[in-house]
Amino acid sequence: MKRIVALSLVLLGCAAAPKIRDSQLDFAREPDTAFEEKNTIAADQFAQLLEKVRGAQFGDAIFNRSTSVYWILPEVDRLELAAAGRDAGFSAEEFKKRLEELEQQHQSYFIFALDLRMPFHSGWSKERLIDFLQTNLIVTLEDGSQNLYHPQRLIFNISEPSQKSARLPADEMEVQIPLRVLFNRTNAAKAIAIKLRLQQTPPFRIGFFDDKFFQGFRWKIVRNGRK
Repeated sequence: MKRIVALSLVLLGCAAAPKIRDSQLDFAREPDTAFEEKNTIAADQFAQLLEKVRGAQFGDAIFNRSTSVYWILPEVDRLELAAAGRDAGFSAEEFKKRLEELEQQHQSYFIFALDLRMPFHSGWSKERLIDFLQTNLIVTLEDGSQNLYHPQRLIFNISEPSQKSARLPADEMEVQIPLRVLFNRTNAAKAIAIKLRLQQTPPFRIGFFDDKFFQGFRWKIVRNGRK
């Protein structure tokens, strides 16, 4: 507990935190459905965009190589929708409807994508792992004030160990658990931090002897282009 408190005290002072402009949090409506063509970017460019919104990590160092959290800005969701629309052949009406739904979501929430990795355990099914995380994973948001925010929505998914992971020794294999987390918007924030904790550790090792888990990710919000 002392360790977590100490980390909280230095949370907002880290210069390494990526900067998010407040204008990037607005969902700028495109004038027409030509948006799809105008906003097409290559996969490597999209990966670079995601890397820019990846939170600066702190916490238990053993998890630094795997767990990541990305702030899903409106631009990211718009580009993903455009790509999905092209692949699925959305009509103009369907595309417009989904774009409006995204706009409403971003007006109400800050949205984050979590790429959580847990050790593969042959004795646990996917359903059991998700049930454990739904019960024990605590995700909170801090905005530099005295307020602590809990998610309005937390959406779990899960992926099987990859072929690359499957070639590793059993005690090094990982299961990927993607989550999408929505918090009510806090418009006065100067900095944002997401913290992940386990309320109870699983009955198998997750990395080191005491099997505790704490991870944090932070961003700095730049107002009107000022540092």
